[in-house]
Amino acid sequence: MSQLITKTTRLILVIGFLFSLPAVSSAATIDGLIRNESGAPIQGVSVRAVNPNIEPVGTMTDKFGRFELHLNDSTIGSIRLVISSVGYTKKELTLSRLSSTISLQVALSEQAIELSTLSVASTTITAKKTGEYKEEQIVNRSRQSILPTDPISAVREASVQRVGSNHSSKIRVHGTSPDFYLNSLPIGNDPNHYGVFSFIPAPALSEIHFYAQGSSAAYELPSVVDLKTPNRFVTHESGEFNLSVVEATGTVSVGSEHAFVLGSLRKSVLDKLVNKIEFETGRATLPPTNFQDIMVTSGVKFSSRYQLFLDQYHVSDFLAFNTERLSELNQFNTFQHMQSNYVALRFNRLGKSSLIRAFGSVKQGTEIYRVAPPEVAPLDELNPGELYIDLNATEREYGFGIDGEIISRATVFKTGGSLLRVPKSEVSLRQQNWNFLPPDASSDNPFLYQADLNRQYGHYELNRKESSTAFYGSIERQFGPAKIESGLRF
Repeated sequence: MSQLITKTTRLILVIGFLFSLPAVSSAATIDGLIRNESGAPIQGVSVRAVNPNIEPVGTMTDKFGRFELHLNDSTIGSIRLVISSVGYTKKELTLSRLSSTISLQVALSEQAIELSTLSVASTTITAKKTGEYKEEQIVNRSRQSILPTDPISAVREASVQRVGSNHSSKIRVHGTSPDFYLNSLPIGNDPNHYGVFSFIPAPALSEIHFYAQGSSAAYELPSVVDLKTPNRFVTHESGEFNLSVVEATGTVSVGSEHAFVLGSLRKSVLDKLVNKIEFETGRATLPPTNFQDIMVTSGVKFSSRYQLFLDQYHVSDFLAFNTERLSELNQFNTFQHMQSNYVALRFNRLGKSSLIRAFGSVKQGTEIYRVAPPEVAPLDELNPGELYIDLNATEREYGFGIDGEIISRATVFKTGGSLLRVPKSEVSLRQQNWNFLPPDASSDNPFLYQADLNRQYGHYELNRKESSTAFYGSIERQFGPAKIESGLRF
């Protein structure tokens, strides 16, 4: 009896062991090497195995261009191998018979990446989708900033970083400085006072077009902020006045069906308060900012087809204060002055399905930045560790151009050209222990390599003239509510 129980127990254990063994299937491995046309390995290439009977399996190539895919079943039939990488043409391979190990060598050909501009139009204000900010949104967001007439406060995107503080109008887009335009004409990459707020007042604008990455071929850079002024060819008379502790701004607009004029004057108020009120501080005096901005835009409509516009601004600022160095008790006087004048003439010819625009502009600017001890001495007589800066820069430039658009159903053809002439650009610099950060930087503390900067740029003079031309062409297509534009600029 006991022998029968022992045999039965052994039989049950053997059967249980056999049932516990995993099912055995034939697996397959696909490995290989991916190179470019010159034979160099490509890192980060996506390799995917696709078959209707299995979940897609994928991997990436390593720095040597190698990859390895594991399939649990080699009896699934043929698979499609999809190989793709940014900057290369996608390649697909069909493997009809799978074995335990398949080794491949694949060459990918390079493919140029064409950047396009995507604009989504809507009847509502949807800045995050369109990158376009309307007049009401500009005004409302500007009122939330430290300066209630700063239009750049309206530009709020995930790709935008503000330099200095959250209220600064000196912005970076994906780490780079965007170009600023006024009615599609360039005005520089830093149209600001002290790097804090724009010298173009918000009440003088109707729209802001913001391109974070990928603008029209009509622009020079992919990151662009284009400020638009209104075309008020309607009978009207309006005005507004804004007052804050920093500035006072008045705007007046008058127009008819054939002509209009919009003018804005902004003047600093803080400097007046500083002169009237006594402040005490142990480190530095409160900087008495002094600035004035005058902007005028006007237009004349000769007929339904011909229009002429004149845009101009005349801006200046002044900043003077005394500061202390952190490591010593020595006092330093700081002086900063900027002046910029801009005039542009735009002529539009409107057709049934076309637009021709000719333009010309003149811009002249001056910048002065000085830092010196209270007892101003020549640069050669200063102590080795003392800070001294005397920077003067002046520039004058002329711009001319013509462009046109032709509309054919859902397609817009654009082309144009421009000429930029810089007859005068001068820089004069005398410095000691300046780290070459801009005047609005948070610190002027010398770097470790400051001695080399002193030797190389203790005295620096630049006098240059420059001319450049540019031509572009693009095609814009309308797909429902979306617009896609592709073009070439050279």
